Amino acid sequence: LPRRPPRRKIPHYQVTAAVIRRNGKILIARRPEDSMLGGMWEFPGGKQEAGESLPECLRREIAEELGVQIEVGRLLISLDHAYTHFKITLHAFECRLVSGTPQAIGVADWRWVLPDELDGYPFPRTDRQIITAMNNETMKQ
Repeated sequence: LPRRPPRRKIPHYQVTAAVIRRNGKILIARRPEDSMLGGMWEFPGGKQEAGESLPECLRREIAEELGVQIEVGRLLISLDHAYTHFKITLHAFECRLVSGTPQAIGVADWRWVLPDELDGYPFPRTDRQIITAMNNETMKQ
């Protein structure tokens, strides 16, 4: 019988997301149309690079995408998610804007929105889970 070739290992990435708050609003960003999940809204962030801590990754990604500096606070939620060709562990952190005005550098658009307005935007499943975690925290308070 012919042997099956071994399955190719699916890459696994560590990814960060920032829940940046200011004056009761949260900063969200729209993914570029030509990217994966293009046109959807998300909590900004990105993939961890070798030798980088999760907070370092998040500060770098936010500076590259939006041109602002943030202070990374506590971890809100970590969740695992699988796509067709790779897997991720997404780490969402509470953050605070330290300096700068957001600019659409690595994103298609950005907005400050009230937490109640988040349901009016199309978010990927992982970001919806972050919203659920935020709502659960609010209900505990």
